[in-house]
Amino acid sequence: MLTNIALTCIALYVFQRHFSFRKLFRQIRHFRFFPPLVRFAVPQNLNMTFNSFINNLDVMMLSYFGVSPELIGFYGMAPRS
Repeated sequence: MLTNIALTCIALYVFQRHFSFRKLFRQIRHFRFFPPLVRFAVPQNLNMTFNSFINNLDVMMLSYFGVSPELIGFYGMAPRS
């Protein structure tokens, strides 16, 4: 908890050294979506979500079939290292 607070304070300090909070809040009031970007980002994020689900489906199936959690942990982390 204290680490999160400390890092938040450091991040805010660094942000204010490079940017203006006043300009940030002024721009937030005038925020508009950029439709071409949204039309690209939503399908791309859905694609990445479904790919992640498909790639991790075998780990969830191992749990369903009663494999011990320790083995599932090793199996799930092996391809990521």
